Amino acid sequence: MANQTANQIATSTSIPLRYKHPTLHITSSFWGELFTHKLNTLKLSEDIIAGEGHWDINGTGIVISGITPSPTSPPSPPPTVDPIMNTLTGFKSLPKNPLITHCHTLNSDVVLLVFLDQKKHKGVYWQGYPAAQEKSGADDVAAVDEVEVEVEAVGGEGGGMLGYLEDKKVIWGMPREGKEGRIYLVRSGGNFSDVSSGSVWSLRRLVHAVRVLGLCGLPSSPPVKFACFNNPAGTKQTLHVMSVRTERWKEGYEYDVVGWGYNPRLKIAPTTIDLKSQLDQSHLEREAANLNLRLMRWRVAPGLDLSG
Repeated sequence: MANQTANQIATSTSIPLRYKHPTLHITSSFWGELFTHKLNTLKLSEDIIAGEGHWDINGTGIVISGITPSPTSPPSPPPTVDPIMNTLTGFKSLPKNPLITHCHTLNSDVVLLVFLDQKKHKGVYWQGYPAAQEKSGADDVAAVDEVEVEVEAVGGEGGGMLGYLEDKKVIWGMPREGKEGRIYLVRSGGNFSDVSSGSVWSLRRLVHAVRVLGLCGLPSSPPVKFACFNNPAGTKQTLHVMSVRTERWKEGYEYDVVGWGYNPRLKIAPTTIDLKSQLDQSHLEREAANLNLRLMRWRVAPGLDLSG
């Protein structure tokens, strides 16, 4: 399953671009705008006919993959959903009309699903490790765990997502149609009890949990672009979780993004960033020219490392 997903990411219908991001705040806002512009106007690939995409991260930087739906039919569910969905249909905790979201790492080490009943503010959180299961010879979904999460409103404003770890609690925001984004507190019981150890797997689990939960919104809500980063200082407990609603960028909407950062006393603390200033047209043009040079190199030698 891991190899299958990795191969599908590498097909001609996706364009993985790896970049070494010098500045987290600029990079997270810039790539979404430029990537959509490239897909819609510059036609990086004739196979890609949609401007949708998703964020992911590996050891070198952001990976942006294009989604290619059929022009006559809606896109099919991602391959990571079907095997798990076929197994979960008998669980009583699954809502009748669940809102389904998913994610996976580039090498498919982690697959996460969230089924959220928004009316009751309840959710079911699923996680699996297909790569580890392949090594042990177990079934694809043998290690999938069911964890019920309690969601309660704690107030907050803004159209983005607030995601960080505080005493084993994950705080996140979900944009709603016609309203400011509400910020919710997700109590996941003992599910994140080992995050405080700072291990790689614990940190990855937290990043993707916040990522999946942040994608849950009303079906009519605009899509949310997001990215999760380790702090440049390399501190294991430092994360930046950023979210913007791309449809309003051109309207000059001001976005506040909250994540881990250094406060004036150089202590790790939640930090609010105004992304409006990062969408300056002259800045985008300079970055676009630089990206074009990298893309020329990439087309000549697709395996070339573009992080430099």
